[in-house]
Amino acid sequence: MSIPAVRNVVGICAALCVVANSGDRFAWGEVEGVTIEGVTNEGVTIKGRMSQNNNERMQIDFLKFPVTLTEVIADQLPMPELPKDWDAMLPDDRRAWFAEFESSQAGKELLAKREQIIKDANQFDVVLEESGQFVVYDVPPGIYDLRGRKDQKVGLYDYAFEVFGQVVVSPNVDEILLDPIRVLATPLLSRGQPMPKLNMEIFADGKVVDPATLKGKPIFLSFWSSEFSRPSVEFQTEVQEMFTELSPKYDLLLLSISLDQSRKRAAGVIKENGLAGYHGFASGWEHPAVEAFGVRALPFFILVDGDQKILMNHAEIRQAFAMGKSISQLIAEQLSGKSEAAPVTGVGKSSR
Repeated sequence: MSIPAVRNVVGICAALCVVANSGDRFAWGEVEGVTIEGVTNEGVTIKGRMSQNNNERMQIDFLKFPVTLTEVIADQLPMPELPKDWDAMLPDDRRAWFAEFESSQAGKELLAKREQIIKDANQFDVVLEESGQFVVYDVPPGIYDLRGRKDQKVGLYDYAFEVFGQVVVSPNVDEILLDPIRVLATPLLSRGQPMPKLNMEIFADGKVVDPATLKGKPIFLSFWSSEFSRPSVEFQTEVQEMFTELSPKYDLLLLSISLDQSRKRAAGVIKENGLAGYHGFASGWEHPAVEAFGVRALPFFILVDGDQKILMNHAEIRQAFAMGKSISQLIAEQLSGKSEAAPVTGVGKSSR
Protein backbone atom coordinates (compact mmCIF):
# COMPACT_ATOMS: atom_id res chain seq x y z
CA MET A 1 0.00 0.00 0.00
CA SER A 2 1.52 3.29 -1.02
CA ILE A 3 1.85 6.12 1.49
CA PRO A 4 0.19 9.28 0.20
CA ALA A 5 2.38 12.33 -0.29
CA VAL A 6 2.12 14.42 2.85
CA ARG A 7 2.75 18.12 3.21
CA ASN A 8 4.12 18.40 6.72
CA VAL A 9 6.36 16.64 9.17
CA VAL A 10 3.41 15.69 11.37
CA GLY A 11 2.05 13.88 8.34
CA ILE A 12 5.36 12.06 8.00
CA CYS A 13 5.04 10.96 11.60
CA ALA A 14 1.53 9.65 10.96
CA ALA A 15 2.73 7.69 7.95
CA LEU A 16 5.59 6.12 9.90
CA CYS A 17 3.38 5.23 12.89
CA VAL A 18 0.68 3.39 10.90
CA VAL A 19 1.30 -0.20 9.80
CA ALA A 20 -0.45 -1.25 6.58
CA ASN A 21 -3.21 -3.76 7.32
CA SER A 22 -2.88 -7.03 5.41
CA GLY A 23 -6.65 -7.35 5.62
CA ASP A 24 -7.28 -4.36 3.37
CA ARG A 25 -9.55 -5.72 0.66
CA PHE A 26 -9.32 -2.56 -1.37
CA ALA A 27 -5.65 -1.81 -0.76
CA TRP A 28 -3.85 0.11 -3.46
CA GLY A 29 -2.90 -2.08 -6.40
CA GLU A 30 -2.29 -1.77 -10.10
CA VAL A 31 -5.30 -1.15 -12.33
CA GLU A 32 -5.00 -3.87 -14.93
CA GLY A 33 -5.41 -3.34 -18.64
CA VAL A 34 -3.90 -3.76 -22.09
CA THR A 35 -0.90 -1.81 -23.36
CA ILE A 36 -0.26 -0.96 -27.01
CA GLU A 37 3.47 -0.75 -27.67
CA GLY A 38 5.08 1.92 -29.76
CA VAL A 39 7.53 4.80 -29.58
CA THR A 40 6.32 8.22 -28.53
CA ASN A 41 7.93 11.45 -27.44
CA GLU A 42 4.74 13.06 -26.23
CA GLY A 43 3.62 10.68 -23.50
CA VAL A 44 1.06 7.91 -23.29
CA THR A 45 -2.70 7.97 -23.87
CA ILE A 46 -4.71 6.26 -21.13
CA LYS A 47 -8.28 5.15 -21.82
CA GLY A 48 -10.70 3.66 -19.31
CA ARG A 49 -14.22 3.49 -17.93
CA MET A 50 -15.75 3.66 -14.47
CA SER A 51 -18.35 1.05 -13.50
CA GLN A 52 -21.10 1.40 -10.89
CA ASN A 53 -23.36 -0.61 -8.62
CA ASN A 54 -26.42 -1.97 -10.43
CA ASN A 55 -28.60 -0.47 -7.69
CA GLU A 56 -29.72 2.91 -9.10
CA ARG A 57 -29.93 4.38 -5.57
CA MET A 58 -26.21 3.72 -5.15
CA GLN A 59 -24.95 5.46 -8.26
CA ILE A 60 -23.08 8.71 -8.85
CA ASP A 61 -23.36 11.31 -11.62
CA PHE A 62 -20.09 10.86 -13.49
CA LEU A 63 -20.28 14.37 -14.91
CA LYS A 64 -19.92 15.67 -11.32
CA PHE A 65 -17.39 13.09 -10.13
CA PRO A 66 -13.88 14.59 -9.66
CA VAL A 67 -11.04 12.20 -10.51
CA THR A 68 -7.29 12.87 -10.69
CA LEU A 69 -4.27 10.96 -11.96
CA THR A 70 -1.27 11.94 -9.84
CA GLU A 71 2.34 10.82 -10.12
CA VAL A 72 3.51 8.75 -7.15
CA ILE A 73 6.55 10.48 -5.70
CA ALA A 74 6.53 9.10 -2.12
CA ASP A 75 9.85 7.31 -2.66
CA GLN A 76 11.38 10.60 -3.83
CA LEU A 77 10.44 12.55 -0.70
CA PRO A 78 13.30 13.11 1.75
CA MET A 79 12.74 11.75 5.24
CA PRO A 80 14.39 12.85 8.50
CA GLU A 81 17.00 10.67 10.17
CA LEU A 82 15.12 9.00 13.02
CA PRO A 83 16.50 8.45 16.53
CA LYS A 84 18.15 5.07 17.13
CA ASP A 85 15.53 4.20 19.75
CA TRP A 86 12.62 5.08 17.41
CA ASP A 87 11.12 1.59 17.51
CA ALA A 88 10.94 1.69 21.31
CA MET A 89 9.45 5.19 21.52
CA LEU A 90 5.82 5.66 22.55
CA PRO A 91 3.45 7.46 20.15
CA ASP A 92 3.43 10.64 22.26
CA ASP A 93 7.24 10.66 22.34
CA ARG A 94 7.38 10.25 18.56
CA ARG A 95 5.00 13.15 18.03
CA ALA A 96 7.02 15.31 20.42
CA TRP A 97 10.21 14.47 18.51
CA PHE A 98 8.62 15.42 15.19
CA ALA A 99 7.21 18.65 16.61
CA GLU A 100 10.71 19.66 17.72
CA PHE A 101 12.21 18.60 14.38
CA GLU A 102 9.57 20.57 12.46
CA SER A 103 10.56 23.80 14.19
CA SER A 104 14.30 23.27 13.59
CA GLN A 105 16.19 24.69 10.62
CA ALA A 106 16.84 21.18 9.28
CA GLY A 107 13.15 20.40 9.53
CA LYS A 108 12.14 23.55 7.69
CA GLU A 109 14.61 22.80 4.89
CA LEU A 110 13.39 19.22 4.58
CA LEU A 111 9.78 20.43 4.44
CA ALA A 112 10.63 22.90 1.71
CA LYS A 113 12.26 20.16 -0.38
CA ARG A 114 9.22 17.92 0.04
CA GLU A 115 6.87 20.74 -0.94
CA GLN A 116 8.83 21.41 -4.13
CA ILE A 117 8.87 17.74 -5.15
CA ILE A 118 5.12 17.50 -4.57
CA LYS A 119 4.55 20.71 -6.53
CA ASP A 120 6.59 19.39 -9.48
CA ALA A 121 4.80 16.02 -9.64
CA ASN A 122 2.70 15.36 -12.73
CA GLN A 123 -1.06 15.58 -12.16
CA PHE A 124 -3.96 15.28 -14.59
CA ASP A 125 -7.66 16.00 -14.18
CA VAL A 126 -9.61 13.00 -15.44
CA VAL A 127 -12.76 14.25 -17.15
CA LEU A 128 -15.50 11.61 -17.24
CA GLU A 129 -18.22 11.32 -19.83
CA GLU A 130 -21.77 10.56 -18.71
CA SER A 131 -21.08 6.88 -19.41
CA GLY A 132 -17.99 6.92 -17.16
CA GLN A 133 -15.53 6.70 -20.06
CA PHE A 134 -12.40 8.86 -20.04
CA VAL A 135 -9.22 9.59 -21.96
CA VAL A 136 -6.04 11.17 -20.58
CA TYR A 137 -3.41 12.30 -23.08
CA ASP A 138 0.36 12.81 -22.92
CA VAL A 139 1.07 11.00 -19.63
CA PRO A 140 4.86 10.62 -19.04
CA PRO A 141 6.21 7.23 -17.88
CA GLY A 142 5.87 6.59 -14.16
CA ILE A 143 3.54 5.24 -11.51
CA TYR A 144 0.31 7.17 -10.93
CA ASP A 145 -2.42 7.18 -8.29
CA LEU A 146 -5.91 7.24 -9.75
CA ARG A 147 -8.28 8.78 -7.18
CA GLY A 148 -11.77 10.12 -7.09
CA ARG A 149 -14.31 10.81 -4.37
CA LYS A 150 -17.68 12.46 -3.94
CA ASP A 151 -19.89 12.29 -0.82
CA GLN A 152 -23.60 11.87 -1.34
CA LYS A 153 -26.54 11.16 0.96
CA VAL A 154 -28.51 7.98 0.29
CA GLY A 155 -31.36 7.24 2.70
CA LEU A 156 -30.23 7.60 6.33
CA TYR A 157 -26.51 7.76 5.63
CA ASP A 158 -23.93 9.78 3.77
CA TYR A 159 -21.81 7.67 1.42
CA ALA A 160 -18.33 8.18 0.05
CA PHE A 161 -18.31 7.22 -3.63
CA GLU A 162 -14.70 6.46 -4.48
CA VAL A 163 -12.28 5.06 -6.99
CA PHE A 164 -8.65 4.36 -6.17
CA GLY A 165 -5.79 2.38 -7.63
CA GLN A 166 -2.46 2.71 -9.39
CA VAL A 167 -1.63 2.91 -13.08
CA VAL A 168 1.86 1.96 -14.29
CA VAL A 169 2.90 3.87 -17.40
CA SER A 170 5.88 2.17 -19.04
CA PRO A 171 8.27 3.70 -21.59
CA ASN A 172 7.84 2.84 -25.29
CA VAL A 173 4.07 2.49 -24.93
CA ASP A 174 1.63 4.54 -26.99
CA GLU A 175 -1.66 3.64 -25.34
CA ILE A 176 -3.05 1.92 -22.24
CA LEU A 177 -6.58 0.49 -22.23
CA LEU A 178 -7.69 -0.01 -18.62
CA ASP A 179 -10.18 -2.61 -17.47
CA PRO A 180 -13.42 -1.17 -15.99
CA ILE A 181 -12.74 0.55 -12.66
CA ARG A 182 -15.37 0.00 -9.99
CA VAL A 183 -16.77 2.91 -7.99
CA LEU A 184 -17.10 1.88 -4.34
CA ALA A 185 -19.85 3.32 -2.12
CA THR A 186 -18.91 3.31 1.56
CA PRO A 187 -21.36 4.44 4.27
CA LEU A 188 -19.99 7.17 6.54
CA LEU A 189 -21.44 5.96 9.81
CA SER A 190 -21.32 8.49 12.62
CA ARG A 191 -22.19 8.77 16.30
CA GLY A 192 -25.91 8.80 17.06
CA GLN A 193 -26.99 7.17 13.81
CA PRO A 194 -28.89 3.87 13.93
CA MET A 195 -26.84 0.73 13.40
CA PRO A 196 -27.30 -0.68 9.88
CA LYS A 197 -29.32 -3.87 9.57
CA LEU A 198 -27.30 -7.05 9.96
CA ASN A 199 -29.41 -9.25 7.69
CA MET A 200 -27.83 -12.45 9.00
CA GLU A 201 -28.48 -15.22 11.49
CA ILE A 202 -26.89 -14.76 14.90
CA PHE A 203 -25.47 -17.73 16.78
CA ALA A 204 -24.54 -18.44 20.40
CA ASP A 205 -23.05 -21.78 21.42
CA GLY A 206 -23.76 -23.08 17.92
CA LYS A 207 -27.48 -22.31 18.05
CA VAL A 208 -29.47 -19.59 16.27
CA VAL A 209 -30.72 -16.89 18.65
CA ASP A 210 -33.46 -14.31 18.32
CA PRO A 211 -31.93 -10.96 17.20
CA ALA A 212 -34.18 -9.31 19.81
CA THR A 213 -31.78 -10.80 22.36
CA LEU A 214 -29.26 -8.14 21.37
CA LYS A 215 -31.55 -5.18 22.03
CA GLY A 216 -31.23 -3.01 25.11
CA LYS A 217 -27.51 -3.63 25.66
CA PRO A 218 -24.36 -2.09 24.19
CA ILE A 219 -22.72 -4.21 21.49
CA PHE A 220 -19.15 -4.33 20.25
CA LEU A 221 -19.07 -5.63 16.67
CA SER A 222 -15.84 -7.18 15.46
CA PHE A 223 -15.38 -8.29 11.84
CA TRP A 224 -12.55 -10.74 11.16
CA SER A 225 -11.35 -13.46 8.77
CA SER A 226 -8.76 -16.22 9.00
CA GLU A 227 -8.84 -16.42 5.21
CA PHE A 228 -8.26 -12.77 4.30
CA SER A 229 -6.44 -11.43 7.37
CA ARG A 230 -4.63 -13.56 9.93
CA PRO A 231 -3.79 -10.45 12.01
CA SER A 232 -7.53 -9.85 12.45
CA VAL A 233 -7.80 -13.28 14.09
CA GLU A 234 -4.81 -12.61 16.33
CA PHE A 235 -6.39 -9.32 17.44
CA GLN A 236 -9.45 -11.21 18.67
CA THR A 237 -7.39 -12.14 21.74
CA GLU A 238 -7.45 -8.50 22.83
CA VAL A 239 -11.14 -8.26 21.95
CA GLN A 240 -11.88 -11.29 24.10
CA GLU A 241 -9.88 -9.89 27.03
CA MET A 242 -11.80 -6.60 26.75
CA PHE A 243 -15.12 -8.46 26.64
CA THR A 244 -14.25 -10.58 29.69
CA GLU A 245 -13.25 -7.46 31.63
CA LEU A 246 -16.09 -5.12 30.69
CA SER A 247 -19.09 -7.36 30.11
CA PRO A 248 -19.98 -7.81 33.81
CA LYS A 249 -19.66 -4.09 34.54
CA TYR A 250 -21.45 -2.62 31.51
CA ASP A 251 -23.62 -5.55 30.36
CA LEU A 252 -21.65 -5.41 27.13
CA LEU A 253 -22.38 -7.88 24.32
CA LEU A 254 -19.84 -9.04 21.75
CA LEU A 255 -20.84 -9.90 18.20
CA SER A 256 -18.00 -11.35 16.12
CA ILE A 257 -18.64 -11.64 12.38
CA SER A 258 -16.44 -13.84 10.21
CA LEU A 259 -15.87 -13.15 6.52
CA ASP A 260 -14.39 -16.60 5.91
CA GLN A 261 -16.05 -18.09 2.85
CA SER A 262 -16.25 -21.46 4.58
CA ARG A 263 -18.50 -21.48 7.66
CA LYS A 264 -16.83 -24.72 8.74
CA ARG A 265 -13.45 -23.02 8.67
CA ALA A 266 -14.77 -20.05 10.66
CA ALA A 267 -16.41 -22.36 13.22
CA GLY A 268 -13.09 -24.14 13.62
CA VAL A 269 -11.31 -20.87 14.37
CA ILE A 270 -13.99 -19.93 16.91
CA LYS A 271 -13.61 -23.28 18.68
CA GLU A 272 -9.82 -23.36 18.49
CA ASN A 273 -9.47 -19.86 19.96
CA GLY A 274 -12.35 -20.12 22.43
CA LEU A 275 -14.07 -17.01 21.07
CA ALA A 276 -16.93 -16.14 23.40
CA GLY A 277 -20.01 -14.03 22.63
CA TYR A 278 -22.39 -14.05 19.69
CA HIS A 279 -21.29 -14.94 16.17
CA GLY A 280 -22.33 -14.23 12.60
CA PHE A 281 -21.09 -15.62 9.28
CA ALA A 282 -20.86 -13.30 6.28
CA SER A 283 -19.13 -15.88 4.04
CA GLY A 284 -17.16 -13.32 2.04
CA TRP A 285 -17.01 -9.63 1.15
CA GLU A 286 -20.26 -9.53 -0.80
CA HIS A 287 -22.63 -10.06 2.15
CA PRO A 288 -25.18 -7.22 2.58
CA ALA A 289 -24.00 -6.61 6.15
CA VAL A 290 -20.41 -6.13 4.99
CA GLU A 291 -21.58 -3.52 2.50
CA ALA A 292 -24.01 -1.91 4.96
CA PHE A 293 -21.30 -1.37 7.58
CA GLY A 294 -18.72 -0.28 5.01
CA VAL A 295 -16.18 -2.99 5.86
CA ARG A 296 -13.18 -2.34 3.62
CA ALA A 297 -10.38 -3.75 5.79
CA LEU A 298 -9.97 -6.23 8.63
CA PRO A 299 -10.19 -6.16 11.55
CA PHE A 300 -13.16 -3.79 11.53
CA PHE A 301 -14.97 -2.51 14.62
CA ILE A 302 -18.16 -0.68 15.57
CA LEU A 303 -19.50 0.12 19.05
CA VAL A 304 -23.26 0.68 19.49
CA ASP A 305 -25.32 1.57 22.56
CA GLY A 306 -28.37 -0.12 24.03
CA ASP A 307 -30.64 1.64 21.56
CA GLN A 308 -28.46 0.23 18.76
CA LYS A 309 -27.18 3.67 17.86
CA ILE A 310 -23.53 4.15 16.99
CA LEU A 311 -21.24 5.19 19.84
CA MET A 312 -17.98 4.91 17.88
CA ASN A 313 -17.32 4.19 14.24
CA HIS A 314 -14.37 2.22 12.90
CA ALA A 315 -12.25 5.28 12.09
CA GLU A 316 -12.64 6.67 15.62
CA ILE A 317 -11.65 3.35 17.13
CA ARG A 318 -8.60 2.97 14.87
CA GLN A 319 -7.56 6.56 15.59
CA ALA A 320 -7.74 5.89 19.33
CA PHE A 321 -5.53 2.83 18.85
CA ALA A 322 -3.03 4.99 16.97
CA MET A 323 -2.99 7.34 19.95
CA GLY A 324 -1.86 4.44 22.15
CA LYS A 325 -5.14 3.50 23.86
CA SER A 326 -5.90 -0.15 24.54
CA ILE A 327 -9.21 -1.51 23.37
CA SER A 328 -10.32 -2.09 26.98
CA GLN A 329 -9.50 1.49 27.96
CA LEU A 330 -11.22 2.88 24.90
CA ILE A 331 -14.48 0.93 25.28
CA ALA A 332 -14.62 1.53 29.04
CA GLU A 333 -14.34 5.29 28.48
CA GLN A 334 -17.17 5.22 25.97
CA LEU A 335 -19.53 3.08 28.05
CA SER A 336 -18.86 5.08 31.21
CA GLY A 337 -19.55 8.34 29.40
CA LYS A 338 -16.11 9.73 30.28
CA SER A 339 -15.00 10.22 26.72
CA GLU A 340 -16.37 12.00 23.67
CA ALA A 341 -15.70 11.18 20.04
CA ALA A 342 -12.52 12.81 18.80
CA PRO A 343 -12.48 14.62 15.48
CA VAL A 344 -11.53 12.19 12.74
CA THR A 345 -9.79 13.04 9.52
CA GLY A 346 -9.59 10.94 6.41
CA VAL A 347 -12.02 8.79 4.57
CA GLY A 348 -15.54 9.32 5.72
CA LYS A 349 -14.33 10.71 8.73
CA SER A 350 -13.98 7.00 8.48
CA SER A 351 -10.59 5.98 7.15
CA ARG A 352 -9.67 3.25 4.86
